Amino acid sequence: RTRSPQRTFSTGSMDWSQVTASELASAVAEVEMPTPRPLPEFFAKFAPPPSASKLKSRVKCNVYYYRSNYAVMILLTSLFGFYRNPGALFSFLVTTFSALLCNDPFANAVHTRALTLARKVHPPLAAWMRSGTANAAAGMHATGFHTAPRSRGGGVRVCGFPRNMVVAALLVLSALVIYLTSAVTTICFYLTVGFAIVFAHASLRMPNLKARLASAREDFKNVWRGFDHTL
Repeated sequence: RTRSPQRTFSTGSMDWSQVTASELASAVAEVEMPTPRPLPEFFAKFAPPPSASKLKSRVKCNVYYYRSNYAVMILLTSLFGFYRNPGALFSFLVTTFSALLCNDPFANAVHTRALTLARKVHPPLAAWMRSGTANAAAGMHATGFHTAPRSRGGGVRVCGFPRNMVVAALLVLSALVIYLTSAVTTICFYLTVGFAIVFAHASLRMPNLKARLASAREDFKNVWRGFDHTL
């Protein structure tokens, strides 16, 4: 049976205007966040890129290899800027948590931790949480532990609730807090500072051999995934 080919997200020449929202959401859901790289490696060998094409390739390689470090960097920058504005800090943390829930490994980890806690505190609650994901093997992707619990309809569930519902509720709560505290300017400013620092590091950090190999391996996986969906 012929399947429609799946667009990959790996090449530097990718046409982002052709990427649909569902494809982008699917790609985000499959991303894994490794342990942050050691600081001596993270802050070694800086040099300006020799050309615009090298800059694009270097940023792509570094963002993939150091993505956990960059996430921590943006988080720390925001925490430093929001410590005088508790409302902005709370809304930022809730929004960040909502965004992380869109990732399957993170959603799986949250559901597993919540289920373990519920078993200790209130077993009937744990049974209810499990009932939404029982007999869901047919609706899961065959990716082992990194697959998030899914309902019979195939949607990912968090703490017994559909993930979409949980994310929407958290985003509404965050927007309400932002509106009540007038924290829009503060959030936008420090997020811009955080992303600017990330871009500066990704542009100047010379990729090492491990970063190049990791990027090449991810390119190969994405190309193979696209080829497999054409069979």
